Amino acid sequence: MKKNIFSIMILFTLVFSKTFSQEVNKIGVHLELEYSTEITKKGDNVGGFSFFVTPSYKIGENATVGIGTGAKLFKSLELINDVGSIEYRDKKLVSIPLYVNTMYKFKVNKTTPFVECKLGYSFLNRDYSWKSSRLFPEHQGVVDVQSNLKGGFLFSPSIGVLLPTNNRQYFSVSLAYCLERFSGKANFIQVNKVVKSSASHHLAALRVGYIF
Repeated sequence: MKKNIFSIMILFTLVFSKTFSQEVNKIGVHLELEYSTEITKKGDNVGGFSFFVTPSYKIGENATVGIGTGAKLFKSLELINDVGSIEYRDKKLVSIPLYVNTMYKFKVNKTTPFVECKLGYSFLNRDYSWKSSRLFPEHQGVVDVQSNLKGGFLFSPSIGVLLPTNNRQYFSVSLAYCLERFSGKANFIQVNKVVKSSASHHLAALRVGYIF
């Protein structure tokens, strides 16, 4: 009886170890660096440098799905004064994307083309203040303004190629389109007025990465 129990335990351990090993082999991580720039010349250019970390799970032979995050460093043009003359400044900001990522690979000889898509939300919360004497001529004196900038919807499809290494890992190079939305709010204190706004930014991006 003891021998049978011991044999069953050994068999269960071997099966579990093999299954766990197979599941681990289906898990990978995609690290990427990106440089993006605005496609259109209208408004603020929120292009900049980004990095992404995307753990993923292999589905079948060609597809992966995962959830990723990272950071984006960019500049935003802020109005800082509207009294006498209009003054702006370039402010360095950091947004944090959180997204679902899907990838599909096409095996062609020694190279592997792929398509990929990131869909999620870019987190940003920036508060700043300025003054205006021009926007409300009916008000006597300067109006204090408290402004807030928030992130929003993120959508980024890409196409690229995977370059294999000797240890079954890959370098990746891809071109991407990025749609990023931002929302703003300005509170004009003395006149008790709140103005909300939103903007969509269309960017082109180059990404290089490593999959292991």
